[in-house]
Amino acid sequence: MKHLKSILILCLTLNLYPLANTAQAQTLNRIHYANGYEVRKVFAPTIKNARKSTLTVLHDLYHVAYATAITKDGYAITKASQLKTHAGIRLVDYNGKTYPVKVIAIDYKQDIALLKAKTNQFVPIIWKKNISPKPGAWVITPSTKAIPLAVGMVSVEKRKLRRASKPMLGVLLPDSIRRPARIQAVYKGTGAKQAGLRPGDIIINAAGIPLKNKDHLLTVLAKHKPGQWVNLIIQRGTHIIRKRVNLGTWVSYPIGQAGMQNTLGGSLSNHRAGYSHVIQHDTPLKPYQCGGPIVDLQGNAYGINIARVGRVESYILPAADLIPIIKKLKANPKNHIATSKK
Repeated sequence: MKHLKSILILCLTLNLYPLANTAQAQTLNRIHYANGYEVRKVFAPTIKNARKSTLTVLHDLYHVAYATAITKDGYAITKASQLKTHAGIRLVDYNGKTYPVKVIAIDYKQDIALLKAKTNQFVPIIWKKNISPKPGAWVITPSTKAIPLAVGMVSVEKRKLRRASKPMLGVLLPDSIRRPARIQAVYKGTGAKQAGLRPGDIIINAAGIPLKNKDHLLTVLAKHKPGQWVNLIIQRGTHIIRKRVNLGTWVSYPIGQAGMQNTLGGSLSNHRAGYSHVIQHDTPLKPYQCGGPIVDLQGNAYGINIARVGRVESYILPAADLIPIIKKLKANPKNHIATSKK
């Protein structure tokens, strides 16, 4: 492993040297960037085993997340809020084999979905549950391929997050609670924006309940949790349109100039707050790249990537928190999926 570190230091030194010259920097090939192919290739030995525990989550052939195999007999976990429905979900392993799966249980607060496939061929991840990485430690995100998906460093050590507040659509509504729920603005990076809601739309039904006014909408939404999906019926001019929206949290939405700057590197996860503990790192993941393991230089998993929260900020849900969550979901699956939206 010392040899790997030496190679990496040499690689980064050689790649950063051209930046001293502006003209050279302008022609720097992307494969030599900090997360370019040549740099990620150096870390390939670290994910040799972890990539076998990494699964691609497909819904109707679309890549919606990664998952982490936790037992040989077909159990896996993923980021729950990335699953728009519980039907038509498949997992693909490192050999390209596809497995239909069922959503067994969901912990909405921690945004963890427990999946089950009919197989005895999964390679369970090896957790590093007793050690929390310090700032500056390397973290590697595998995919199902031989080359890591991304590499980064821990920026903030394990900490407890403040509790998530009530769920939020991500729209601005009229001041008066007695007026119809007519959308005045839709905020970037929210479930409402992703679902295609527009200013001027009137929300007339939520979760199957006909709405009287804005206050009624807020009452219905308050019965949901961040990370859940809610079915809406909206009136757009003379048209009636159905939408399905992923709810986020008030504390997680970047509204304002600082928030806009935070999203310059791409979309952020809708559900990115309220976790019991997180480890923050600087890997610029996309929302659909969450749910899989993230490992150290020895290939042991610190936990899973649970959310992208900023331009260079992503969260790990630590293994020490995941293990009791998994145990709870496996023990009482019906108690944790009864309120889910199928």
